[in-house]
Amino acid sequence: MIDQNILKKVHQNIAKAIKKRQQDNVTIIAVTKGFPFSAIQDAEKSGLYNIGESRVQETEKKQHAITNKITTHFIGRLQKNKVKKAIQLYDVIQTVHSIELAKKINHISLQKQKKQKIFLQINIGMDINKQGFNPKKTVEAAHEISKLQGIEICGVMMIPPYQEINTEYRAFHKRTKNIQLELYTQGIKTCKSVSMGMSRDYKIAIEEGATHIRLGTKLFGARQ
Repeated sequence: MIDQNILKKVHQNIAKAIKKRQQDNVTIIAVTKGFPFSAIQDAEKSGLYNIGESRVQETEKKQHAITNKITTHFIGRLQKNKVKKAIQLYDVIQTVHSIELAKKINHISLQKQKKQKIFLQINIGMDINKQGFNPKKTVEAAHEISKLQGIEICGVMMIPPYQEINTEYRAFHKRTKNIQLELYTQGIKTCKSVSMGMSRDYKIAIEEGATHIRLGTKLFGARQ
């Protein structure tokens, strides 16, 4: 169960963080991956209508708990052989990390007569253990992907390197927001969102321009 006192504190922290920026729209994605289907039900009861999952097979098993009110976000590594099923299960695929993957999603989306919403994942810290576009090449890649008819680029997402939270760490968030703004000003007008910030750093992420934060253990406690 979601501790309502903790959720209240999260909302208070969000309110404080958005005072430091002009934009005030922040969506909490309740990361239910690794938790039972009841976590999805708890999220909905608590007014959290966006959930994050990272494994296609796991989401399939929880599908009965996903109502029409809920928006589903895929936030894990998407294998090419899972794309078809992912398009069926998720409203938003946040981890599109290559042009090749985007083209695969586009091909299947067109077959299904669906315009799949995606975020472009940026490897902002050039972490060898993470997927994502090179920050210096993201804009060029985004323009190519934006020509695909079966895809809508809704924003960018990033997972920072795991390190001390300091000025360098904050800079990862600032750079990610700047890339989103560059994409928008260069004509990709659907690219309005920035998905960054998790349980340990969501306040910094909001201060630097996050529109979506991904909270799992903060809401549901430790995974089994």
